[in-house]
Amino acid sequence: MLALLFSAACATEEAATEEMAETEDAQTEEMEAPAMASRLQTVQERGYLICASRNDVPGYGFTDEAGNNVGFDIDLCRAVAAAVLGDPDAFEIRLITAAERGPTIQSGEVDLLVRT
Repeated sequence: MLALLFSAACATEEAATEEMAETEDAQTEEMEAPAMASRLQTVQERGYLICASRNDVPGYGFTDEAGNNVGFDIDLCRAVAAAVLGDPDAFEIRLITAAERGPTIQSGEVDLLVRT
């Protein structure tokens, strides 16, 4: 009898947890869609993408001898700028530290965080 009660309690708890998770997912999707659409619209109206990166890691984000930002992170910015704006050079790099990653993207100061 005790095992039956325990099983019933667990099943009810699991169902409630699943229902709560589905509700939270739906609410998150509803809130994120307008924010994403407005960010995209902001970037398109501005005409360039603002990427947060670094310039001290060769291969990822680095300033070469000619003063150009190069590396995988920079190439990712180029790809997004090309996809969103039709111009792979329509982006600006904001150099940030590791500690600035979260606050910078949360504040909306940048459009894309590519810093490793």
